[in-house]
Amino acid sequence: MGAEQRKIEILRVLCLRKYDTISNLAKEFGVSKSTIQRDIIELGVTKPIYTGSGKYIGGVYMIDK
Repeated sequence: MGAEQRKIEILRVLCLRKYDTISNLAKEFGVSKSTIQRDIIELGVTKPIYTGSGKYIGGVYMIDK
């Protein structure tokens, strides 16, 4: 799976789940956490997603509209 296809799949997963962790996404897509972080940064420029940090709110979220 290429980078663009992975980003599309990340969006699909987040639309379904509304939330996931960087670690879980990295494991699911078979890439490093830093790769997922870069993907999320790129997606966040044009898509309604954001990240939270910390023990209780850490992860990637899809913003409901």
